[in-house]
Amino acid sequence: MCGIGGVYNLGGTLERELLTQMATSISHRGPDDDGYYFSPTAALGLLHRRLSIIDLSDTGHQPMADAESRAYIIYNAEVYNYKELLPELQALGYRFRGTSDTEVVLNAYLEWGPDCLRRFNGMFALAIWDERRQRLFIARDRMGIKPLYYWYDPAAQSLVFASEIKALLQDPRVPRQPNLKAIAEYGRYMYATGEQTWFAGIQQLPPGHYAELGSDTGGLQVRRWWDLPTGEDAAGERSEDEYVAELRELLADAVRLHLRSDVPVGAHLSGGLDSSSVVALASRWLAGEEAAPLRTFSGAFAEGAAYDERPYIHAVATMYHTDHHEIVPKAEDFPTLLPKLIWHMDYPSVGAGLYPQYHVCKLTADNHVKVVNGGQGGDELFAGYFRYVPPYLRGQLASLRRRPTPGAAANLLADLMRVGLRQPLREVALNSGRRRLASEGASGLLDPTVQALLPRRDAGPNPGSNPLQRALYWDLRNYLPALLHVEDRTSMSVSLESRVPLLDYRIVELAARIPAALKLRGLESKRIMRRAVAPLLPPAIVARKDKKGFPTPIDQWFAGPLRGWLTETLTDLTPTARDLLDPAYIATLLREHGHTDHSRALWMALNIALWCSTFIDGDPTLDSFSPPGERVGVRGKDAPAVATSR
Repeated sequence: MCGIGGVYNLGGTLERELLTQMATSISHRGPDDDGYYFSPTAALGLLHRRLSIIDLSDTGHQPMADAESRAYIIYNAEVYNYKELLPELQALGYRFRGTSDTEVVLNAYLEWGPDCLRRFNGMFALAIWDERRQRLFIARDRMGIKPLYYWYDPAAQSLVFASEIKALLQDPRVPRQPNLKAIAEYGRYMYATGEQTWFAGIQQLPPGHYAELGSDTGGLQVRRWWDLPTGEDAAGERSEDEYVAELRELLADAVRLHLRSDVPVGAHLSGGLDSSSVVALASRWLAGEEAAPLRTFSGAFAEGAAYDERPYIHAVATMYHTDHHEIVPKAEDFPTLLPKLIWHMDYPSVGAGLYPQYHVCKLTADNHVKVVNGGQGGDELFAGYFRYVPPYLRGQLASLRRRPTPGAAANLLADLMRVGLRQPLREVALNSGRRRLASEGASGLLDPTVQALLPRRDAGPNPGSNPLQRALYWDLRNYLPALLHVEDRTSMSVSLESRVPLLDYRIVELAARIPAALKLRGLESKRIMRRAVAPLLPPAIVARKDKKGFPTPIDQWFAGPLRGWLTETLTDLTPTARDLLDPAYIATLLREHGHTDHSRALWMALNIALWCSTFIDGDPTLDSFSPPGERVGVRGKDAPAVATSR
């Protein structure tokens, strides 16, 4: 995994030093190598910071050119099925100098153009400069696992793009101004939706999209090449057993592909169904290959059972004899570490799980593992959150009204009784209202003029008619990208590649086809997923209903050891933070916290304040916000590596 960036000024000149500054700002993404390409015929420059994972030799150096210097690629990606694509390209006459997936992707583009993206199974953000056509092509994977941000000036036809926003900010033309609509959304959801970022004028290329810019494109043209499926199979078209069997096969193959690497591979293990399944499948594959045991990494807190999933973690680690490592993050590191994490994040997203997730990533990297697999995505694909129960029930009720049958009525009545009689499910209805109130309370943090900019919730085009499918579609388009933002930044901050095998596009497309009535049948969350992996896991893991999601004891910390630091930080606000936040409201929260749990709202206020002091009112290039020991790259070659083509 790597860091990429570039500048293309159709009507101007190019400062080469700018590319060096951009690369330095994201050196943590690729400490193994750096490289640059400057077009001799256009004001275009490309940069690459390399984290060497596949083909560790010089033949994997980037930017990479084909043999005739027709095109040049920079690539932050892993296309796992590159070995399967290789024979097809060889049969078409392409020859390969090295063994990297980068070379396969470049030649695939030369053969198929943008349609090559549909052939790739993996995570990627890439840029290809076509020297002959004087056209820049940038693209992002289906689910948006790898990031790609850009700033575009249509008047000057100037484009700046990179893996992280801090690289864009090296260009003095790129403004550092807050995007108030995105910040208002953070006050509601704890993440921003769509293409927008917290920076006005800076966008992210949406998942499943590519863009082209050249003298003949009429400006920057952004096009969708893949979208989330929205149509589920007709009821009764396939049996539940058929879905289970297909999912089981796809899970095994996805994990197999995600183990491809020329460096050590490990796994994050939380004790939940998803990460445990990945560990189980990876361990079984490695055992079949007679390889060393899988190395697993976990985190937990010492503040009580509500924050400690180690009994479940140990059950899986013991069952598969993994080489297990774990860490217990402490409150005392929080004040020093959180500002650095905000710098790495570029802008805040979702909750305090960011903090322990970073610690587990650092533990992994400290143990000389460069690639890690995790269980991200399973809940959003297979309805793993309690909040999916209300839309599921609404859909079942609507279906019953359209087609009243004795069996359907009995099933719905049984589900309603489960909600009413069983404590965990009774909490679903209560928690739905509590979350809504908590969200509204958190939005009170913002100045009323900012809050007034909150846009209406838009599920996106054609989200489907079933309420559960609409809820899943929203989360896959908006909430999951926020989680992947955290996944990318926490791992790349310590030069670790994080892989998410459950988001293999074949699994995503299968999950979309499974009827809603089967996803929560009998109100069993992730029913199809549970059945698919049940033979692989300890019974206690399969039976778990207490979804935690890496809980962090900031409620206790904010009321105890961090209270003084928190109060000082939220009292001494920068000018922009004072414009965005309501200081009187924050003072009330600080006063009441300890008697009333305001940790969610205080977390959000803290993130906004630190973001303002770092990126808007401060200097985001300050060494105090950069990881120690990471400066200009180790290689600095202008000449791209050469990939032999036909």
